[in-house]
Amino acid sequence: MPSEYCAGRRAFLKATCGVTTGLLAGGRTVAGTSEVVAMPRVRIGSHLVSRLVLGANPLWGYSYQGELMGKFMVNHFNDDNILKLLHQSERAGIDTFQTNFDKRFPNLWKRYRDEGGKMNLVILYHPTEVTVKEAASFKPIAIVHHGGVTDNLWRNGKSQVVHDFVKEVKDTGVLAGVSSHRPDVIDRITEGNWENDLFMTCCYVMSRSAEDLQKILGFKPIQTTFIPSDRERMCESIRKTSKPCLAFKILAGGWMAGNPKQTEQAFMYAFQNIKPSDGVIVGMLPVFSDQVAENAGYAIKYGSAS
Repeated sequence: MPSEYCAGRRAFLKATCGVTTGLLAGGRTVAGTSEVVAMPRVRIGSHLVSRLVLGANPLWGYSYQGELMGKFMVNHFNDDNILKLLHQSERAGIDTFQTNFDKRFPNLWKRYRDEGGKMNLVILYHPTEVTVKEAASFKPIAIVHHGGVTDNLWRNGKSQVVHDFVKEVKDTGVLAGVSSHRPDVIDRITEGNWENDLFMTCCYVMSRSAEDLQKILGFKPIQTTFIPSDRERMCESIRKTSKPCLAFKILAGGWMAGNPKQTEQAFMYAFQNIKPSDGVIVGMLPVFSDQVAENAGYAIKYGSAS
């Protein structure tokens, strides 16, 4: 396996011995030793990025656990706490940040850069938030079409809009990606040999209508529904494409984040079922535990396996 895809078998064996919560030089110290295990990395275009990417949903208050949780996120993530999370993640070896273009983002990103922050940037494009030209001006390594928008356009027979977006982004010299919650969309783009450089792939279909859910469940649920079989189907599509994928919502929108056993199992499942050339995007809310250290440890433990 190419060295850029993972830290190798030796690093995996070190990581499975157990990791401390200490962070050192962008890696993790192994319990009972002075050795450091590096965060595994994958290649996207000409860039090497950590297999664990920091997601931004909690920073902007996007919650799948109800409105109160969203308000809690917004209350916690003032500017200082967002910057603290970015720097903490970078020290843990997470070298890439994926975010939509929230209205607070431009000033916060400038401040982060001014403070010496060096993380790669992946911008999620939504047509109501930013233009491709403006997004490219922030020098991201990639601009990715928003998954919910992709799915809605596809449903309405307007997939060409997404394809045109890919071509527009590539004309700027930035890597172009497509995000989707639907495996069939990933399959169709793969079969069509589009020019996109990467995919962002949701482990659960979040774009089902209430009517679609009623057909599956026999009733219309009140809350957002995560169906376990969805991630199996998406992982099949991830493995079919040769292009790098960044799998997201591996923790079912945070529902698996509060239980350490469930969290570890979710990381293990993700890395065992995506390609060695793929990564995962995880949003973090390090209030009740050190999620940055914990998640970095799981990414090293399971993402370094050959």
